[in-house]
Amino acid sequence: MVVDVLLVRRCGLTCAVRREDVVAIARRGRGAEVRMRAGALPVEAVLGVQRDLPVRGAGPTLRRLLPPACLGLAVVAGEPVAFLNSSLAIIDATPAEGGSRHGT
Repeated sequence: MVVDVLLVRRCGLTCAVRREDVVAIARRGRGAEVRMRAGALPVEAVLGVQRDLPVRGAGPTLRRLLPPACLGLAVVAGEPVAFLNSSLAIIDATPAEGGSRHGT
């Protein structure tokens, strides 16, 4: 079976990463860690897989509200999904010193 994306929950948002970039998945505390070629991405939950996910680019207004690693948007089971660039998602996942990833 060929799987195109892995669906995960990250910071309350449903996200998708290319399946071919995923090397392993491990449980970490109350969440999980998706290990990819570029590094490890901490997630709240692994939701499943989706084949042939149609992705559309986000307009400039919506893009300002999305994570920098977001390449586009899709809908799965009526829920919005942010399609992430695996390499940028790893960089974006690293918390800043002295605070959270969101600066709080």
